[in-house]
Amino acid sequence: MVLDFDNLRLLVANGGGVTVDASKYTVQQLTLLAAHAAASGAQLTVEGFSGLSSDDLRTIAANGKGKVIFSGTVFLVGNGGYADVVAAGEFVEGR
Repeated sequence: MVLDFDNLRLLVANGGGVTVDASKYTVQQLTLLAAHAAASGAQLTVEGFSGLSSDDLRTIAANGKGKVIFSGTVFLVGNGGYADVVAAGEFVEGR
């Protein structure tokens, strides 16, 4: 189902948990959705976030207050490893 942003925002604000593709929204929109998820208790899962910076991810996570999950794999620059994204803004070093 495709919702425009205003209806998606209202869904999350009313407690509806959703999975969104980050490439379809601005950082500001994702931050707003995260804040609504925090306020309503909804779970917001963010996929397709490879185009976002680590600062963007932290901003979204901070506004989500534990209600945002980044689903995917993040490659760490500089150490040759990677981290699986397992919880709201929390990066855990992987294999």
